[in-house]
Amino acid sequence: KLFRLLPASLKMKHNKILALKYRPQNFADLIGQDVMAKTITNAIKIGKTPNAYLLTGIRGVGKTTTARLIAKSLNCEKNSNTKVNCNTEKPCPTCNEIIESKHIDVLEMDAASKTGIDDVRELIENSKYSPTSAKFKIFIIDEVHMLSKQAFNGLLKTLEEPPSSLKFILATTEVKKIPITILSRCQRFDLKRVSVSKIQEHIKKISLKENGKITDPAIRIIAQVSEGSVRDALSLLDRALVHQHISSNNQVDEKDVRIMLGLADKSKTIKLIKNTFEGNAKESNKILKDLIDEGLDAKSFLQDVLEILSLINRKLSLGSINNDKMLPEAEINLINEISDGLSISDIGLFWQLTLKTIEDLKTLGDETITLEMYVSQLIFVKGVQSEDRNFLLETNEDPLKNQSDTVEVNNNELSSGTLEIIS
Repeated sequence: KLFRLLPASLKMKHNKILALKYRPQNFADLIGQDVMAKTITNAIKIGKTPNAYLLTGIRGVGKTTTARLIAKSLNCEKNSNTKVNCNTEKPCPTCNEIIESKHIDVLEMDAASKTGIDDVRELIENSKYSPTSAKFKIFIIDEVHMLSKQAFNGLLKTLEEPPSSLKFILATTEVKKIPITILSRCQRFDLKRVSVSKIQEHIKKISLKENGKITDPAIRIIAQVSEGSVRDALSLLDRALVHQHISSNNQVDEKDVRIMLGLADKSKTIKLIKNTFEGNAKESNKILKDLIDEGLDAKSFLQDVLEILSLINRKLSLGSINNDKMLPEAEINLINEISDGLSISDIGLFWQLTLKTIEDLKTLGDETITLEMYVSQLIFVKGVQSEDRNFLLETNEDPLKNQSDTVEVNNNELSSGTLEIIS
């Protein structure tokens, strides 16, 4: 009833997805990019800003957000009038329009949909006019690597010598696709993947603000699966909060998140590895079938295997496991049990085999067959003798090379034998 009485603007804010609702509104809110944020803000304070910024990084680390923050910092009204009070709660009219993507002097262009030279010509034509109300006219070009070769060439002169009131901010996930002539005209800032611990802390705060009841292990999984992308983490948190409302106990735990994301039960994965290393093919395939029936995601499963192998390697190398993965005591004991009878070279071979299977998934359509073959290969490799395993590790040598060497030796022996007979 209360929601029905709310104004339309507040309803829209309430319904916003978390990635938009909690989008950083100043550089202090931008997590995991402290060095870059400090460099940019200091340059703006002393008035030494480049003609063009280039922001690079994987999806969801804050490239477009950083571009808007730069636009706000350059055009904020408090820069020219100290009496203006501009902050996150009450931004000045210029900053507010930039936040809502309505400012006439801050133009955002998606290069993925406007890739041609005609689009760039229109942009260059607009650059000749002075800003209407702000200090700087700013062009934000997202996914700039999608521009055509002619479009890039059309930008060169304007990027090098733009009008004093014009700034370019380019953003891309594929910096290698940008011509070197463009790169040399920009000041480049690389946005790093955000660490799991920082993402975990961030989404936990947001979960509390949204009255979410999500356990710490569940939040940890969301942070790990996001692979350093804050936006991905918030999107997954959004799904988890929806799942909370349909959950019987009104809470989201680790098991719920694994089911939601199609991730394998970690304890079952450890048991599968244990039975595989023991050569128990029947039990190994039974556990694998159970995991597949539960909606197993093959790539995530193999990444879990790599994580377990790294823990076994740590156990073999250091003698103990630093439990930074927050595994239950029973699972740690299983890993300790698996470690007995293994060597570092064994782990190296299993690691390489797992990485190869991840590559195989890209070419093979049937994930079930791929995983069944993977388990069979693990059982076979564990069963062979140690000297044979060392031979299997020598993957860099061409087997035909040894054949040609043998042929060459035989020919030499034949030649020497013939000479002896002649003599």
